[in-house]
Amino acid sequence: MVSLALELERQLATKQDLIVPPGLAVRLNEGARLFLSPGVSVLVNGPLQIRGTRLRPVFIRAAEKDKPFGTVAVKGDGTFACALRGLQISGGSEARINGLYHSAMLSIHQADVVMDQCIIGGSQAEDALNIKNGRATLRDCVFEDGHADLVDLDFVQGEVSGCTFRNGRTDSNGDGLDVSGSQVLVRDCRFIKLLDK
Repeated sequence: MVSLALELERQLATKQDLIVPPGLAVRLNEGARLFLSPGVSVLVNGPLQIRGTRLRPVFIRAAEKDKPFGTVAVKGDGTFACALRGLQISGGSEARINGLYHSAMLSIHQADVVMDQCIIGGSQAEDALNIKNGRATLRDCVFEDGHADLVDLDFVQGEVSGCTFRNGRTDSNGDGLDVSGSQVLVRDCRFIKLLDK
């Protein structure tokens, strides 16, 4: 597989959907900033690597306040994994790209995922994070202030540990962790102010 690293070391604003062709990897290094215009989505058809740190996270944000971007999505084929560390993403929604519906601000289909020390919040989507058909390990992450569900795992095998799920919105009736057709070990997690499960 050919791999292409897209290094984003400075602030970047995009005005149209970015669709990365199959076989290419995308890497965001520590300190990267990605600002997406209203309704704009990013679709990666290969591995997504986020390499943020506690001191220098990777930020993905809406370019305009109160105008959500679409989704940051990965469409896999079951042959690769995504590693997301130190990501802070907020201000997104959902989108249909190339005929496939992505119900979350951060949507990963048919790829294994390891997430560590990420903060996923401020979603305007059905889900803040949705993972479908793969293995998932979520460690020491915070999921907060979603419009509906914070995390939705569909047909996933994996583990969720040391994570916090919290909602401060009075208009949200979403789940903290919604699991469908999955086998997931959940341990040492906190669930705060959630009106549904």
